[in-house]
Amino acid sequence: MRILGIDPGSRFMGWGMIDYLGTERLGPFGCIRPKGTDIAVRLGHIDGQLSDIIQQHQPKIMVLETVFVNINPQSALTLGYARGVAMAVAARHGLSIAEYAPNTIKKSLTGYGHATKDQMMAMIGRLFGIEIMQPDMADALASALCHARHIPFLEKK
Repeated sequence: MRILGIDPGSRFMGWGMIDYLGTERLGPFGCIRPKGTDIAVRLGHIDGQLSDIIQQHQPKIMVLETVFVNINPQSALTLGYARGVAMAVAARHGLSIAEYAPNTIKKSLTGYGHATKDQMMAMIGRLFGIEIMQPDMADALASALCHARHIPFLEKK
């Protein structure tokens, strides 16, 4: 099963895939960087790029962090827009959606629910023998990996 992790954002949207067939294997990953200052234009760019990624790589499920409350209401609203676009694209392509709390994702990767961005990038690098240059990509891969590690428990239900 190919799992697509997303780290939503309107300026940088990290994405990464994990192939899970009893073991975890790194798939493609990257970062969508929409241009411009108009939020509608950036969201449209995210929609198109994410659709292309899904069509090209054929994941079966999209994984996102659950919503968290931000101190800045405008930032939280903008993040919500990006999450909404990602979820709409997933639905349009027939993907299932799974959500995990940020602490659950961090704990499944590092063993510590309050891991830093640097710790997350370092652990992804160690697990897969790669160097991650963007925290957004590491967070996306961590989301996908978290779901892969929960599959055996989900299948028992």
